[in-house]
Amino acid sequence: MKRSTGVALLLVLVMMTVHCGGSSRHNLVSITVSPASATAVSPKGTVQFTAIGNFNSAPMTQNIAVSWSSSAAGLIANINSNGLATCIAPSSPPGNPVQIQASSSGNANGDPLFGTIEGTASLICE
Repeated sequence: MKRSTGVALLLVLVMMTVHCGGSSRHNLVSITVSPASATAVSPKGTVQFTAIGNFNSAPMTQNIAVSWSSSAAGLIANINSNGLATCIAPSSPPGNPVQIQASSSGNANGDPLFGTIEGTASLICE
């Protein structure tokens, strides 16, 4: 009986360590989208955006994989899964920026327990 209790306790500790990433968590704190603002000529003008993750432990910053979205997808600017935005029509009203958003889970392992972290940039399509 004592042996099975000890084994069960050991398994619980191993599962907690694996789930929590051991003693050093590498949690995503924020996302910086670069460039922060850009302008492209429509139709078909493009801008390559990148997402830089800001973490609570070393390495403190690194490029990360994110989900990209555009506030005017299908109307003014689309963005693909690699962060390449394409203007399909001029901003309306002229000079009004489209919001580009990068989002990711809150740690390096994509653990949903840490919520979603987002970063934004703006794109003007002329």
